[in-house]
Amino acid sequence: MKDRKFIEEKLKRAGNRRRWHQSWVGLWKGFFWGALLWLTTLVIFKLLPIPFSSLAWAGIAWTAMTVIGLLWNLIKPIDLSETAQWVDDQCGLKERFTAVLEFQEKEHWGNVILNDAKSFLDRIQPKNLIKFHLPSLAKWSVIILAVSAGLGFVPEYRTEAYLEKQREEAVIKSTGEHLVKFIRQEIKQ
Repeated sequence: MKDRKFIEEKLKRAGNRRRWHQSWVGLWKGFFWGALLWLTTLVIFKLLPIPFSSLAWAGIAWTAMTVIGLLWNLIKPIDLSETAQWVDDQCGLKERFTAVLEFQEKEHWGNVILNDAKSFLDRIQPKNLIKFHLPSLAKWSVIILAVSAGLGFVPEYRTEAYLEKQREEAVIKSTGEHLVKFIRQEIKQ
């Protein structure tokens, strides 16, 4: 019983490291898709007359996507059978740890399988099984950010009709303000 618990603890540690690695990759996936959303919104803003607040909403969505990408895998519980299967595949152990979880120690085969798995227990080194590094999406995210930064210096394209409409609205607003001032002065007099 003690040996089985020790194997389960080793598998839990490997599962924790695997979960953190998946969360790390999820963070970068969320960051990438958020950066892509930001770039798309920026391109649309530069080409079409959409409000400036849409860029703020895209930034908020970008942040939310990054956090969700991190938390998505982080809150999942660890499945020992899935972790055992993964460790068996990574170490080339031919279902040794998966079988330990399936058989009970009280059975004859359970003790044989448990003793066999104990001999390979030193191969489970979570630090060696999973190395943390930047995923390829991180490189693409940096490229998207560089394009966004470059696009920030490009002036917005607006049609002549849109610019004329903006000028007319400004004149109407200015005229309205002057009219309000004039009416207030007349009332005072």
